[in-house]
Amino acid sequence: RPDYYLTISDFAQQEIKQFYERESTIIYPPVAVENFQPVAPYRETIQSNCQILSQHNLNKKQTKIKLENNIKHNKSQIISEKSARELPEILQKLPESFLTQGFYLNFSRQVNWKRLDLILAACKKLKLNLVLIGNGAAHESLINQAADSKRVVFFDVLPQSDLKEFVKYAKAFVFPSNEPFGIAPVEALASGCPVIALKQGGAMDYIQDGKNGLFFEEQSVDSLAQTLINSFLSPQEISATATKFSTENFHRKIRQFVEKVLKTQKT
Repeated sequence: RPDYYLTISDFAQQEIKQFYERESTIIYPPVAVENFQPVAPYRETIQSNCQILSQHNLNKKQTKIKLENNIKHNKSQIISEKSARELPEILQKLPESFLTQGFYLNFSRQVNWKRLDLILAACKKLKLNLVLIGNGAAHESLINQAADSKRVVFFDVLPQSDLKEFVKYAKAFVFPSNEPFGIAPVEALASGCPVIALKQGGAMDYIQDGKNGLFFEEQSVDSLAQTLINSFLSPQEISATATKFSTENFHRKIRQFVEKVLKTQKT
């Protein structure tokens, strides 16, 4: 018998209305968007270049020499010298084609209901590169599904500092599950990385179809595969769409709600 319901998305609000027959107020959960937003300008630079040039399996000195020689002879292959020198160790574990061709990305708990198998199957069908980061009950099943493909790379759970490096280069974050909200896709948006999401659940609150991401209609391989090659807003414009999900905004909304309730009770 609560006096008030607070909830995290329009989807959850409708569930409360349907099953509890109660009204509720939406306050989006806090996402550390400020940790990811500095990535957006980097993605902007990459998109403005014709191609990422990286010999990430070489040491820093060799990478620098290779970069200088290639830029001198082919100006269409551009990446800043600083970026090439400082390519993080975690990205050096990727095949070179993942950086030159791009890849799709998901980081999450790997459980069956998140339907990561759909991403894997769609990328295999289209011969696209995929990075899956995380662990969970479905991890071994996903590894077995990817056993015959060289285009799928797995990483265990990583800190945000490493996740940010992956979203710098990802073509898009793929979110195929039906959830009340979804923190990881908002982190990707804050980085300027577009999100491809199932048109259900909490994703409806933050995906602007055709701008910061795309919806696919059905939880199926074919439906997802149709959305994997598209263009979006610029990274910094995408990043701006995640600002309202910040921790600061969450705190402000909670304070405003409590103050309103207290004022109502006094009168």
